[in-house]
Parts: sequence; C-alpha cells; structure tokens
Amino acid sequence: MKTTKKRTIRSVAIALTALALVSGSAYYGYAASASEDTAPAPTAVVASGTIQSSIPAEGRIEVTRWELTFPTQGTVATVSVKAGDTVVAGQVLATLAGDKTDTQVAQAQAALASADAKLDGTLAGPAATDVAVKQASLDAANTSLASARAAYDLLVAESLVSTVSPAELQTKEAAVSNAASAVRVAEANLAAARTGATSAEIAAARAAVAQAQASVDAAVLGAGDLVLVAPADGTVLDVNVQAGSLIATNGGPAIVIGDLAHPFVEAALDENDYVKAEVGLPVDVLVDALDGASLEGTVTVLSPVGAIDQNGIVTYALTATIDTSGTRAAAGMTVRLDIITQRAEDVLVIPNEAVRLVDGKQVVSVLGEDGSTSTVTVQLGMTDGSLVEVVSGLTAGQRVVLPKAVQ
Repeated sequence: MKTTKKRTIRSVAIALTALALVSGSAYYGYAASASEDTAPAPTAVVASGTIQSSIPAEGRIEVTRWELTFPTQGTVATVSVKAGDTVVAGQVLATLAGDKTDTQVAQAQAALASADAKLDGTLAGPAATDVAVKQASLDAANTSLASARAAYDLLVAESLVSTVSPAELQTKEAAVSNAASAVRVAEANLAAARTGATSAEIAAARAAVAQAQASVDAAVLGAGDLVLVAPADGTVLDVNVQAGSLIATNGGPAIVIGDLAHPFVEAALDENDYVKAEVGLPVDVLVDALDGASLEGTVTVLSPVGAIDQNGIVTYALTATIDTSGTRAAAGMTVRLDIITQRAEDVLVIPNEAVRLVDGKQVVSVLGEDGSTSTVTVQLGMTDGSLVEVVSGLTAGQRVVLPKAVQ
C-alpha cells in the first residue's frame, strides 16, 4: 500500500531540508527591518532538497465495467446480488426462467466462437493487410497534396505575367489546405493500424470469452433457468432487474460489474505536453474531494493518435493506474494530475531570483559572515520555475542575495 500525502503546491513539489529564515523574515530567508531605507538586501540560504518539473492535466477516476445482459428474452426467476456486493468470476448473479433449447445452445456456442476469434485477433496485433491499405491511403493523400501544390504554384506563376482573380487563388489555396488535412488524417489512420491492442482491450476481450463460455455452460446444463454469471472478479455497481421482471432482447444491461480493485485515471494532453510524456512516468494525482489528498500513479497508456474536437483542437488520451487503497477515492471523482517528467533529489537549490547573467556567465552574490558580498560564478541544473538546482559554485548553508523588490 502506498502512502497518501498532502500537496499544497500544484505541479511543483519541493522538499527543502535545510531552509533557514534570516532576521525573522519571510519564505527563503528574506530579511526585513522596521525601515525600508536602511533594510539590508533579502537573502536565501543555499539548501538541500528535491526539485521536479511536471505536466499538469485534469481527469477523472475510472474503472473497467462489464454491462451484463441475458442472451434471450424471458422472465427473471432469481437475482442473487445487490449493488455493492463483491463477486468472483463465474459466480451466478441471476437466472432466467425457461427451458433450454438446442437453438439457444447453438447461439451460445456461436457467441463463444465469435468471442474467441475476437480475442485471437486482439492478441495477434495489427493485420498486415490493414496496414497496407492505410499505407496506400496515405500514399494517395500525399500524391493529391503534391498535385494541389503544383496547381497552386502554377497559378501563382501565371499571376506574374497575366491577371489571375483572387477567387482562383483562394480556390487553389483551399485545395492545398484540404489535401494537407487529408494527409494528416491518413497518417493518423496508419499509426492506429500499426498500434497493437492495449492491456485494457486484451482484458476486455478475455472477459468476453469468459462470459460467452459461461453462457454456453449454462445452456448446456439444461437446468431450466438461463444463468447470468460474473465474467471476472469485481463489485456489483448496478442491478436493474428483479424476480418477475420481463427481459427483452434489446433491453439495457441487467447487471453492471466493475473492477474497483484496479482503478485508473483518464486525461487528455495537448500536443505540446504529449511530446514530453512517456509511458512509465510517475504521476501525482490530487483528489479535490479528499481535502487535497494525493495518490501515486504511473502512466500506462498514451494514445498514438490525437482526437480533434469541434473547435479543431487536438488532444491525446492518457491513462494512468493509481493506488487508492486506504482512501475513499471513488470512480467518477475529478482529479488533477502532475506527470513528473524530471526530478532531482538531494541537490542544492536557490531561488531563481538570486541568479544574474554577467558577461555571459551565471553568477550570484554571496553574503559573507562579515556582511560583505562577493560575486560567485555558478553552474545550474534543472529548474521548476521558482527554484533552480546548483550543480557547482556554492555549498549548503551559504547565503545568496536576492533583489530587494522580491520580498
């Protein structure tokens, strides 16, 4: 079980272990006195700590769900679970009255064969024929784009020696723009065709096989009641039937099961943040409903294809597993994420404001014990926007002078 922690600073987590205050001053050791005219310059103590940079995002806690329906119409005989119950794979959830027929058995077996085929296809990965078709579409789109550009260039050349109407130019420009958009779509389709199934898709395909097999077993038993069973271990989220209910083949789910033991977070990144993210990066997940409690997570899936909304904005889906054990975090809660891209631990840090650029070198003013100051050249590392890592030039405990305006 991971430890739940409180976060008071969003996107930046700083843990300073030796930060001192000067003359009862504010954060980072800012000095102060009763008179602004005679007040010494504020200072900050060079301290050891942790500094990190991250990508902010927003999302929602989700769980894998299975919506279970009876494969045939009839009357519900029994319902053995209620919302909130924990179930195991294969457990009987409800039964439907009625005799089993050879037709029902055949239908259940056909559904199982279909589920098996879908699982095999999911595990097999991208089909070579599909990739070839998408590649051909991309080649055709590139050819169309080249033709559109050539036509536009020719019209521009003609405009230098003869009169060409603005409408003609706009038409050719629109053709080039449309062709370029078609190329981007074809590239996205090709990337999707080359991408294998995610772990969630594989798990869903296997669960479908398990449920189809259970339906076959129930039909073959010929016990007189069609049995609805749990496809996997989980928790009952919703029960929409009761004994005596009439079931139609086109009705909604009778029972909904959720895997509350393996929650995850889904979020969307813009293209600038997407290129910084990677599968495997740690994630801090802040749950507002839990008074700022932070959960630990890991990026598990990054969509290779962006989604374009009605405003033309492209976003990329991100999935991160999280540990909610020991908390009251629940599916549906909104969360804020910090995807940690860099982290430096047990390093010397100072405020960014202390650094100046002199003759092309990064320098700081160091306050001596006698009150004098000296200029020291420093080598800096990563920064989070507020603090910066000191690689060389300073030692822990020294005081660096800050601008007087920053207090």
